[in-house]
Amino acid sequence: MRKFVLLALIIGIFFQACKDNSLEKLRENELNLLADFVARYNEQHNADLEPTLSGLYYIQVEEGVGDSIV
Repeated sequence: MRKFVLLALIIGIFFQACKDNSLEKLRENELNLLADFVARYNEQHNADLEPTLSGLYYIQVEEGVGDSIV
């Protein structure tokens, strides 16, 4: 019985390892989800969100006053 369980476990691990879950595909999927979200947000809020050089998206709700940080 133990040999059967061990064999089943090894076969299960083998098939899990064979799945195509590469990091590139996961990153591509995340970037597609982000692009879809930004497109829907722009459409719903009549906005034009663009990423900064670092890839950060932000919405300026209110322009600040005072000294510049630059």
